[in-house]
Amino acid sequence: MEVSMDPRASETSPLLADGGSAGFGGRLSESLAKSQAESQVAKREDGSPYPLSAPVDSLGKLGMGVGLYFNFVFYFAFAMGLLALLSIPALVVNSMGGAAYDATEGLSGLRAAYVSWTLGNVREHSVLVHAILDTVCTLAVTAFLLKYRSKQEKS
Repeated sequence: MEVSMDPRASETSPLLADGGSAGFGGRLSESLAKSQAESQVAKREDGSPYPLSAPVDSLGKLGMGVGLYFNFVFYFAFAMGLLALLSIPALVVNSMGGAAYDATEGLSGLRAAYVSWTLGNVREHSVLVHAILDTVCTLAVTAFLLKYRSKQEKS
């Protein structure tokens, strides 16, 4: 039994205008490629494709994994936004420190701001503030994961 070693021949043969093989002088048909691509698009019950603004709950009809993935991305983006808000006090405490200002004299713009927002700019007495903020962020991530898991177990 002989097996064809040209993988392109089996993949593109439905798209060839003359029914030949792509590796042996066949020409690809753009209209056949478009019609095959349109037939592979997931559609709603009425036959129209899903819009980009489709609600996350309706994506479950495309398969369990698709709905779960977009649901997780939605809630994870919300959690990351919340954590970004929780990290603002740490950035403020860092920027008020004065330990790294000598190092920023040769820097300008965004680099100088970045150095002044880091933990290296903080004096020893404000490290407790960072420990508290890190604990709050860790608890927020843990709460998010537990809430998301309990929500998934209910559905």
